[in-house]
Amino acid sequence: HIGEQGRGFAPVADVVRNLAGRSAQAASEIKDLIEDSVAKVEVGVKLVNETGTTPEEIRSGVSEVEQTIAHIVHAGSEQAGGIEQVNRSIVGMDEVTQKNAALSHETSNAAAAMRTNAQEVRNLVSFFRIGAKQPDHMSRAA
Repeated sequence: HIGEQGRGFAPVADVVRNLAGRSAQAASEIKDLIEDSVAKVEVGVKLVNETGTTPEEIRSGVSEVEQTIAHIVHAGSEQAGGIEQVNRSIVGMDEVTQKNAALSHETSNAAAAMRTNAQEVRNLVSFFRIGAKQPDHMSRAA
């Protein structure tokens, strides 16, 4: 019975693997975004040097990069929350499976006890004969 219940975890494991793959892909994309942001800052600095852009414009560009990084961090936090929810679901499913296994064991024990009780009842009832002729001394008393 436990093996059958364990098969139910295969789809959950696939979901967790897919989620882990997507998280790795998202981490790679985050890295690319950071590298892209750094490259944009470098280009911005170069342009500032070439065109004599004011420090205020540089601060604005840095602020945009900071906002982009903040968005990336926020997205990472949301993914971590999603993974935590999946983990809690798996733990809950594991607990239910363990309870089901225990109930199955209890049911099996109860069925065995009922078989034993049924045999005992059969043995006690076999003492009585239904439809048998009454002895003469009983029919006279009636």
